Amino acid sequence: MLKHERRSNKNGPAIALRNYMRNKKNMRKSIFPKLPLLLETKTLIATTCDTSELRNTVLVGCQHLLESTGSLVETFIELGLPAGQIFLCGKSYSTNSQVSEKLSELGVQLTLPNMDSIPGSFSEGFNDDIRKMWGMATKAVMAKSINQILILDDGARSISTMPENLQRLCRVAAVEQTTYGIREASESDRKTTTVLVAASAAKKILESPMIADTITRKIGKYGFLHGQQRRCGVVGMGAIGTAVATKLLEMGHLVQSFDSKDASASVNNINNLIRESDIIFGCTGFDISEYFTNLNSNRRTNLRKILISCSSEDKEFNQLISKFGVNLNALRFNDDLQIDCKG
Repeated sequence: MLKHERRSNKNGPAIALRNYMRNKKNMRKSIFPKLPLLLETKTLIATTCDTSELRNTVLVGCQHLLESTGSLVETFIELGLPAGQIFLCGKSYSTNSQVSEKLSELGVQLTLPNMDSIPGSFSEGFNDDIRKMWGMATKAVMAKSINQILILDDGARSISTMPENLQRLCRVAAVEQTTYGIREASESDRKTTTVLVAASAAKKILESPMIADTITRKIGKYGFLHGQQRRCGVVGMGAIGTAVATKLLEMGHLVQSFDSKDASASVNNINNLIRESDIIFGCTGFDISEYFTNLNSNRRTNLRKILISCSSEDKEFNQLISKFGVNLNALRFNDDLQIDCKG
């Protein structure tokens, strides 16, 4: 979206310095970490691009409002994007209050989530929040003659709900963080140039093991994975599912895996995985509740399961949560299976 200039262009550093000084007076001491790769990227952009185009750009996105997001937003502001032209929608389960307060101080336009939403209703409420965010962004585009929109998306929610009139008025580019989001964006009638971050080495090779470590550490606090060998089932063998299965094996647990599109998974019948696993890790990025509610058995069983959603928004068990609430204790499906939902 920015016009590239040759590094030898003497105006590059001058433009960057002018933009930085213009915004520095509005910046207080940041609580956000200075990320080395982000700093290098900022220097590269400042010295090779005409960042003055950022003044005619609106940035829109649904994001986890955490410190690293704050670092990214602050970098955009330092490069010359006016804070009042940044519109972000946070998520109820991943919004850090300090981060949201600091972003508001900088002048970023935030749509904060409802923290009292009914279990299982996240998607509906979040879509309402995103439409509200787009309404604010639309007013800014119309009032300031904006001609460019940059979308930072998670799950294609911002892309798929972008007002049609904005797509006609502005050049639009998007960055999508998830594989699920790319699938959703491809099926949307809102077509735009999209960068797929989920396919990057950083996401597939570096981030997935970190997520697996975090998942096992978090649920380990409840004693689910320590002190005894557990029978674990992993549904979905993408980057995160593979990393979770690998981590569980390293911890000495028995692991079965299922993926409807991956023949290398250890089992080809998810019903068997459900029956034989104590803990089931959902790593699909879409709802798999039907596998539980449609489970049939020739013999009556009385199994208690721990269900762990490893993706955003508890997608894998959303129907179960919607129907029965957060505490799925001793629920009986088809009179042959009992399930506990923990975590």
